Amino acid sequence: MFNKTLFKVQNKKFLDNFIKVFSFLCAFYVLDNLYSGITENLHDTVELSNVLNFFIKVFQNVVFGLLFVSLFLKFKYRHIGFILPFAYIEQSDNILSSQLHYILLNSGFYNSFSNNPGMISPEYPRIVFFLFVLLISFALLFTKWRDFKRTFIILAGGGIFLTSLIFHTVIIYEIDTFKAQDSKIMQNIALMSENFDDISKACNVNEYDCFVAPSSDEESLFNDDSVPNSIREQLPYLKPYFYQNKNFFWYGVSHEPHTSNRILGQIPFSLARTEKFALILENTSSYKKFLVVNQYVFVWLALASHTTWFFGSLFLIYFHEKRFRKKASNVTNV
Repeated sequence: MFNKTLFKVQNKKFLDNFIKVFSFLCAFYVLDNLYSGITENLHDTVELSNVLNFFIKVFQNVVFGLLFVSLFLKFKYRHIGFILPFAYIEQSDNILSSQLHYILLNSGFYNSFSNNPGMISPEYPRIVFFLFVLLISFALLFTKWRDFKRTFIILAGGGIFLTSLIFHTVIIYEIDTFKAQDSKIMQNIALMSENFDDISKACNVNEYDCFVAPSSDEESLFNDDSVPNSIREQLPYLKPYFYQNKNFFWYGVSHEPHTSNRILGQIPFSLARTEKFALILENTSSYKKFLVVNQYVFVWLALASHTTWFFGSLFLIYFHEKRFRKKASNVTNV
């Protein structure tokens, strides 16, 4: 009887140690890949900003993945190691921000609440999932499900979500200001140019790509294979408005679905129609440079905030665990 009990205890201890080691190896593999990505791109401003932004997204996935797992299991540090590979894969394959987003877009789901679904951010499914997990977790705080570990993890998730939202709002304000100026320049080019040469010169000065068709053959603009696919996908939504107005101008952003970085995959473009010609203008230069700078700002702010909230919560969990063990030990000794 004693031998059987000892065997079970030894097996349980071995399994527990194996799970801990496996969790550590998972975490080490992902962190090593991220470290390699950073060191290999130290001298490439654009790619380094991509890697750092990727790291922040993985960090966010880990926190909300941990919060999601906590809905079903009691918190254990080893969960972080197991979640890391999934957090890494989600960002590597853009499962939520690209794959799920475009499934919803192509299925017509967004049409139920948006007149221009092509302009909905690919981050929409990811943000909704995070908010859903956070709200469910918060609601469960008022049930028997609550314990101090889950409470601190919710605190971390809520802090990270709110601070990310604040930083994102500030960055979006800066981006909107840039877009307003960019839109005005494109509108001036479209409405004030007298001929194709004027358009070409203005596009060269502002580093725009331009696609022009004479008014007599403006339909060819919508069938031009040289226009990027990310823009052509949005043209069907704009076409009815294009033909309703003799002088038409529209400015927006296309999203390249296969880019390694969703943010830097944004390309501002405009569609215009005048009495002389129809044209598409595309900003492939200055906007990207502007985004890289803002991406660095967001990354460093988010890194400071996420680190404080997440590791602060882990420290509080460790501190309370230690205090409770000490209290239990004192009671036992008495």
